[in-house]
Amino acid sequence: MNSICKEQIKEYPFKHIKFENSALNKTLYDKLASSFPELSKEKQKKKKRYDMNLHYIRKHEIKLNDEWFRFINMYTSMSFFKKLCSIFDVDSTEFNTISIRKDKRKTDIEVDFQFAYNLQNETNINSFIRAPHADKENKIFVILLYFPYLDKIYHKHDNGSLLLYKKNDVVDTIPYNHNNGIVFMNSDSAFHAPLTLLNHKDEMRRFINIIFIDKTIP
Repeated sequence: MNSICKEQIKEYPFKHIKFENSALNKTLYDKLASSFPELSKEKQKKKKRYDMNLHYIRKHEIKLNDEWFRFINMYTSMSFFKKLCSIFDVDSTEFNTISIRKDKRKTDIEVDFQFAYNLQNETNINSFIRAPHADKENKIFVILLYFPYLDKIYHKHDNGSLLLYKKNDVVDTIPYNHNNGIVFMNSDSAFHAPLTLLNHKDEMRRFINIIFIDKTIP
């Protein structure tokens, strides 16, 4: 993901870069996927999604290996945010300081890094995890990278995809599979929706979610 460039941007239906088996170097991806934090048993209740963000990880002393720490430090940094601004033609001159969300520091940008888990679909009937929506206007960039279980094979009919919308029409999908993902610039037209994972009733739909937030917007 560190090698992303303007040439990869798709303008339709909104500005985004799509990854299919190419988000990260395969060696790095395999190391990260094999050490993706486990969700505790008490959290695995009937709720569509759980998140563990950096604030939670520090508070509960969740252990991460060196690969994850390096990854997090790189992709939550001001330098990476500025790189995204350059790629997506966002004026970043007024953004000079950054902090972790919930640290309650007065900075221009907040970043949230989440280990995210959509819990098992017990009915095996395809449905939205969250209906089509655009994110809050204070979000500038959103990054979603999938981390399915390394020893599992996923097919199109297993779904779990992220759908991209133009008005009421689905115009692109990000399939739920190894090393897939998306970086998109948020806007009031950036409508998207995740679908439940099917045919894998004992698995969670796992991904990381990185959000850069404009703190100058109330």
